[in-house]
Amino acid sequence: MSEENVVNHAPESVEESEAQETEHPTTSDVLREWVEQLPEMEWMTRLSPEHPRYKIRLFLHCLFRFLGDELPEAWPNVEPATFRECLGFLEKHLHGLYHYVESQPSFDRDQQLMPRYLGETSLYLMRVDYEYPESMHTASQESIDLLRHRPNATIDFDQLYCSPDSTERRANRVRELYDVEGSRVAMLGDDDLVSILLGQKFQGEVHVLDLDDRLLSFIKEQAPAVQTHKADFFFDGIDPSLYQTFDAAMLDPPWTFYHMWCFLDKAIFCLKDDPNARIFLSYCPLLLEHRQRMMAQFQKRVTERGFCFESVETAYNLYELSPDVLPDFQHRLDKFLPMVESPLLDFLRHIPYAHAQLYVLKRIPNYKPPFWRRWFFYFWNKKSSVAPPSLQAKPEDVSP
Repeated sequence: MSEENVVNHAPESVEESEAQETEHPTTSDVLREWVEQLPEMEWMTRLSPEHPRYKIRLFLHCLFRFLGDELPEAWPNVEPATFRECLGFLEKHLHGLYHYVESQPSFDRDQQLMPRYLGETSLYLMRVDYEYPESMHTASQESIDLLRHRPNATIDFDQLYCSPDSTERRANRVRELYDVEGSRVAMLGDDDLVSILLGQKFQGEVHVLDLDDRLLSFIKEQAPAVQTHKADFFFDGIDPSLYQTFDAAMLDPPWTFYHMWCFLDKAIFCLKDDPNARIFLSYCPLLLEHRQRMMAQFQKRVTERGFCFESVETAYNLYELSPDVLPDFQHRLDKFLPMVESPLLDFLRHIPYAHAQLYVLKRIPNYKPPFWRRWFFYFWNKKSSVAPPSLQAKPEDVSP
């Protein structure tokens, strides 16, 4: 398919824009048309259709065929040179789409960036399928069955559930590091139900702070040992009794800079002042990397709060975008997409997964912020007006 066919034109009038606002075909309808043209391949019978890698691989094969080429039948078991050739082919078509959309002054910055988010996610999924073993995304049947019965994701809480294997990876990571008697772990928001998998085999305490009563009830029903707390990270604070009492905090906040910091500041509030304490933040890197100075602001704020990055792990979280899981996702997505007549952009709407990195944060050794900064941070993130003894002003903190 030629690059001219990738993007035809942007609407020239309000009438033309409104004419394009028609109902799009569903993901199943679009992919079925291309799946029927695919030859039978070995992985199709070996992997379950519900396996993340099955869905990713199917999407990639259909995407390449849509663009007028073929992924090798042996994919992903190909030589590095073949992988680079396939990746370059896809990048060429995507960059043509990016350049056209981002050069249109009639689109705001969000509309200009949305095709890039979708395209870069498809490149990410291609790298994941090539670089990582299938076993990485294979969840136990027990976890799959448990997560299948959780409450449906809702836009009211900006929820986006990760895949069962992602939930297992998070639970196993915390278990490996903190499964000792007396340890305390906090989940700041837990629509992915890490607390349930962790609480089944964990010697320490597991706490969940969330605003969704449905999830809190489900967690308590499935794992009675997990301690639940209703908390609103946007318009309220954290109970002072939880200040600096946790060995680890895990969070997967909404993907906006402001909302991320509403969650991350609460995680810092909860974390012990201990060199072994860690914060495990799941966040989509595209929202930091493709906005001007956003990554620099993120790193600067982390440092100002006395933290640094211990590691950044790719391919850690996948989030299913299927209409069966998120019935209104594509409708919500269409509100942010630019109104251009692009077959490639229409196809990218049906991408099966979003992704997030795992950022592991630890305290900077011997970091001592000014007293006024510690006090303001505590005041801003707490629920009550009483400061704990550790933040009571000492004589040396007060200027004469």
